[in-house]
Amino acid sequence: MRLDRDSGVPLHVQIRELIRLGIAQGMWRVGETLPPEEELARVLRVSRGTVRQALGRLAQEGLVARHRRLGTQVLRVPEAGGLVFVSPFRAIQAAGMEPRVQVLALKKRRTPDRVLQAWRSARGGGADPWSVCFDRVFCAGQEPVARGRSWVPARRFGRLLSMDLSRRAFLEVLAREFGVVITRIDERMELTAMSAENARLLGTRQGSPCLAVTLCQWSRTEPVEYAEFWLDPRKSRYLLTGAMEVPDAGGGLVANLGPLSWEEQPPVAVRGVRRRQ
Repeated sequence: MRLDRDSGVPLHVQIRELIRLGIAQGMWRVGETLPPEEELARVLRVSRGTVRQALGRLAQEGLVARHRRLGTQVLRVPEAGGLVFVSPFRAIQAAGMEPRVQVLALKKRRTPDRVLQAWRSARGGGADPWSVCFDRVFCAGQEPVARGRSWVPARRFGRLLSMDLSRRAFLEVLAREFGVVITRIDERMELTAMSAENARLLGTRQGSPCLAVTLCQWSRTEPVEYAEFWLDPRKSRYLLTGAMEVPDAGGGLVANLGPLSWEEQPPVAVRGVRRRQ
């Protein structure tokens, strides 16, 4: 079990998902007891409070039950249905390949209305009318696998305009250079048709299946990033976890993946794709 301390994802969230994955993969079976809090804290080099927070979340979801004397017992295996998006840069690295980012644009622009609306939803107004817009294509080696476009508030993140963002995961840059700690992630996915521009960038056909992902990431009540990603499901092995069957033009299946989740709240199934309410 290994944590990524530079990702910007809270440690208790990473611990929770590592344990969830371990249960899903049979490391701990239903009825078995997880290692004690003290052991998990020592192995992961975190406080017991951080481990306790992760286990508490799993208990709320009904995956485990906590007993004062008996420890934490596995109650059920996580559902395999649904999809969860994984950071493209990190996912390509995890697949043992070299991630490459082709920067399409890095500019200061007026914040689009849809982004302002998302940012205002938790603050009640005052969202930055100007953003740094970062548009790029993620490649696994030489193969383009996803396009991503991010908006971050220009007032706080204006220094990004002078940085090289082609060599590091975007959240790692935000965490290391700006001290960002992500505490909430809102996520939405839908299956749509590939646009002409995205088809050209990803080397696929216009009108073919396209998985569109929208993320809004927060540090407490402060909006950090609004991002949109477009993926060719046939290449989604790098970027998605969960299980989904997507028909291609010939009626075959192009995605069927194993379970994992990086969400703050349990998702619900909508059109075969997991979406946060």
